[in-house]
Amino acid sequence: MPTTSAERTGQHIFLSCGEASGDRYGAALLTALRQERPGLRISAMGGASLAAAGAEMVASSGPISIMGFGEVLTHLRPILATRRRVWRHVAEGGVDLVVP
Repeated sequence: MPTTSAERTGQHIFLSCGEASGDRYGAALLTALRQERPGLRISAMGGASLAAAGAEMVASSGPISIMGFGEVLTHLRPILATRRRVWRHVAEGGVDLVVP
């Protein structure tokens, strides 16, 4: 089987989906991209839909899917830890494109 351009270039896309509808849209995007370029590496921060679609999960959006100022304060540690993990992955993981 011939290699695809994604396999030759090692293209890597990171999807960031912080809530349920973004997770579903991200999963649909991942599915469409994989049809065009099966060897494309796709990593993500998201939920169950992205994981089920086959994304390499860097972080789950579940612990940081919150609303309201009070919830931000009570969830500050997981938010900051997820932020560090995602930034480190993007900076050091050979990511070519970030889709927020």
